[in-house]
Amino acid sequence: MRVVTAAGLAALLIASLPAAAQVPAARAPADTTAHPLGTAVVTATPFAIATADAPFAVSARTRSEAEVGRSAPLTLDEITRGIPGLHVADRENPSQGERITMRGVGWRAGFGVRGVQVLLDGIPLTMADGQAVLNVLDPAFVRRVEVIRGPASVFWGNASGGVLALSTLPEGPGPTARVRQTVGSFGLTKTDAQVALTPGVHAVSAYASFVDQGGYRAHSRFRALRAGVSSRLRLGDGRGIEVVGGIAHVPRAEAPGALSRDLLDADPRQADPRSAGTGAGKTVEQGQLGVTYFDRLGGAAVRATAYGVARALGNALPFGYIDLDRRAGGARLTAEGSAGGIAWGVGAEADLQHDDRTEFANVDGGPGPTARVDQRERATDAAAFARATLPVGPLRLSGGLRYDRIRYSVDDRLGAGDGAGDGARTLHALSPSAGVLLPYAGGRAYARVGTALDAPTTQELGNRPDGQGGFNLGLRPEATVGVEAGAAGRLRHLEYDVAVFAARVDDLLAPYQTEAGGPTFYRNEGATRHAGAEVSLAWSHPAGVSLTAAYTVLDAAFTAGASAGRRVPGVPAHRASGALEWQPGPLRLALEAEAASGYYVDSANTAESAGYVVADVRASHAGWPLGRGVTAVPFVAVQNVLDARYSASVVVNAAGGRYFEPAAGRSWRLGVSLDLR
Repeated sequence: MRVVTAAGLAALLIASLPAAAQVPAARAPADTTAHPLGTAVVTATPFAIATADAPFAVSARTRSEAEVGRSAPLTLDEITRGIPGLHVADRENPSQGERITMRGVGWRAGFGVRGVQVLLDGIPLTMADGQAVLNVLDPAFVRRVEVIRGPASVFWGNASGGVLALSTLPEGPGPTARVRQTVGSFGLTKTDAQVALTPGVHAVSAYASFVDQGGYRAHSRFRALRAGVSSRLRLGDGRGIEVVGGIAHVPRAEAPGALSRDLLDADPRQADPRSAGTGAGKTVEQGQLGVTYFDRLGGAAVRATAYGVARALGNALPFGYIDLDRRAGGARLTAEGSAGGIAWGVGAEADLQHDDRTEFANVDGGPGPTARVDQRERATDAAAFARATLPVGPLRLSGGLRYDRIRYSVDDRLGAGDGAGDGARTLHALSPSAGVLLPYAGGRAYARVGTALDAPTTQELGNRPDGQGGFNLGLRPEATVGVEAGAAGRLRHLEYDVAVFAARVDDLLAPYQTEAGGPTFYRNEGATRHAGAEVSLAWSHPAGVSLTAAYTVLDAAFTAGASAGRRVPGVPAHRASGALEWQPGPLRLALEAEAASGYYVDSANTAESAGYVVADVRASHAGWPLGRGVTAVPFVAVQNVLDARYSASVVVNAAGGRYFEPAAGRSWRLGVSLDLR
């Protein structure tokens, strides 16, 4: 797997460069960044729902070719900042990835993403067990971000407290090509290239990148080679094939670990001594491929998708070493149309996940000689779902229902042949949804009730407090019921999106540790209530000035269990962000700011992470012609320009008080894109 992945990445990168040199040049189009969806189609669901018919809170952001060319985001939070309800926290820990919460859902994740469905070019990054890992994603190539901000299991089943859908396929006219070099603080160097072709009605894009950075904190070096391809081949009227794929080779992703309050105050750049002393970190090889066929049959739009994922992980932790070999995949079939004024959609899907997991003692950052855990873990999900929208006077009533059958099984190969660690469990879930929509001039108002299923992942099941192999089959899935109401639209130069929401989460899955630097275990811990409001505004003026702002207030508290009456940890009650952009001639200047209130970091509410205000400044030029169709687009950015000291993320309920993951201080980034059109 490692050899195939590395060879494929190298071939894609090398192939893209000569292709770029053959593309004729043209002046880059004006920036067309959009925030609300307008009259577009929501693609974060299995169905093509027009925004005017969407009775739920949805946000979208399109990064134009001009915006993509003048920046080089390294983390997902850089391209999602300002979307209300969504909080992407950069841990400054390349081994653990970013921490994503949606209206407070997903706070339990110690690594990867839990409780939020993540899609890349229509292919799930969230596996059958409900966990998503984002190693294959390079944010610099993301063109479009869509977010369903409330419970969405009616569309995606397990782990759908919200949906984050990302697309890398360029939507503008081609052909285009770009080679970019970026350098910056903490030893950053990043090289990337992309080619996009639009022959006739078809479209294809290929990209590759290499990044190497020492990291803000000690023991946080990150080195990765990533590539991807996305294409759309139209075979006729309403008929065609889409092929998307991605590969990642991560030979080094060190884990600095979280710090106690004393260590944080003494030096936020230091690593946890346990993590550094044991060589904590990971190596990853991952590849995925998805194919979709779409057609119109008998007046219905039909889509059939199949995808596969292969992942090899070597993960050194302070308490051990995990070797994981994953094979996963799935298939989905949907059909939608209208009859008698009723818009309808039906679908079915199946997903599978097969993990070979072996755990050893950690010996100098590598595996020890004897396996402590050796087991085969499987998760499968089979589902059927349907939705319908009925116009009733000026209103549009909608409803949906999904049935999921999720099965977990484990074969403990160290169980002395007696099958003591073996086990299986099957879960059945119905996920209903109902909503009402009122379109009006320039916008829409809506109200909706939805549900979300969040079953424990194989890692959460496998971390047994008794130290035995097999699964902790006593863990129950979380069940969420949520309601929301809101309005979104445009009034002259002002775009607005306002929503209020409330949700109840039962059988909460809560993390805990029994020793500092040890494994994280999970238990069901009562229930929580989440209530709040979201506002986002975007104002633009023909003179080249634009202003965006977003604010989320969240009241999240335990309502049952041992922590009843306390605040839900890991999520701030108040978050605000804003950006002011000015384009005087060929220059583009931007000031961005984000603020968050303090919040608790443990279920007992005994420790708190302080609030913060952070600001970034950015500048870029529209480009200087260099001849032979090449345009140089320089850009510069200073992050955390006020050098604020704060924790961007936390590890909830960590033992020994090691909760805090400090954010980087003031840093800079400088780059240039060579664009060909």
